[in-house]
Amino acid sequence: MPEADATRLARSWLQYAEYDLEAAKTLFSSPPQQPHLVAFHAQQAPEKAIKALLIRDQREFPFVHDLDELIVLLPEQSPLRKLTELDRLTRWGTHSRYPGPEAPTAAEAAQAVRLAEDVLRLARDDLSRGYPR
Repeated sequence: MPEADATRLARSWLQYAEYDLEAAKTLFSSPPQQPHLVAFHAQQAPEKAIKALLIRDQREFPFVHDLDELIVLLPEQSPLRKLTELDRLTRWGTHSRYPGPEAPTAAEAAQAVRLAEDVLRLARDDLSRGYPR
């Protein structure tokens, strides 16, 4: 794929990540609070942001929800590789979708939103700078 097309597609993926983050924030601040929905969208935002960077770099990736598995596919110099708490988000890609003892609490949902904000901030910066691939 031509580099311009890959960049355009990556920006679309990042926009979807932004939508997920905005959905998480809106759901968190709107009663009745639904931590499972907040956590799910907070996980989806970084997943799509990381995949956006992989698309920009034209790197193949598996369609998985495991953020640690995806992050290692980025170039070593990517600032996203330094994030160490992604496993806290990964579980919400599946555990938040169904009722049960592993459903997130309001505090966990709030933490997920903060982590998602960090990931998206770094991904936006990375995409705008175009770190060496």
